[in-house]
Amino acid sequence: MRSCNQHSTAVVFLCSDCGAVYKTVQQYAESAQLGHFDCSNCNRLVHSWHGVYSYSSWAPVLVKKASRSVGQIKRQDRNGARHAPLRWTEQEDHQLLEMAMTDMTAFEMARSLMRTPGSIYSRLQRLYRGHRKLTS
Repeated sequence: MRSCNQHSTAVVFLCSDCGAVYKTVQQYAESAQLGHFDCSNCNRLVHSWHGVYSYSSWAPVLVKKASRSVGQIKRQDRNGARHAPLRWTEQEDHQLLEMAMTDMTAFEMARSLMRTPGSIYSRLQRLYRGHRKLTS
């Protein structure tokens, strides 16, 4: 019989900045894992994690510069300007970090802070990057 920590899953991540695609191995860990992976093409954060899964063996599948086509530019112009999201306050950052230490899901945190789950993930990654720079 295999234990839980021997199961692994191949996962694919996309760099939201340049469009590079990476394949990694997700494995269950007995204790909480903390880490991150930066794009080898543009040095942007692709994925950060804090929890019972760890990611290893990152390999590029497709690395290319993403370019906007004329159609994308026209479509953006046609849709008009978008409203910027509300800025995060120090109090919200503090609340978010406290919630992240509990077993709350991103959906629950988003509902509590009146944000979207995507904004929760994004802010946690930004806070993690800032913390990483301060400790270096």
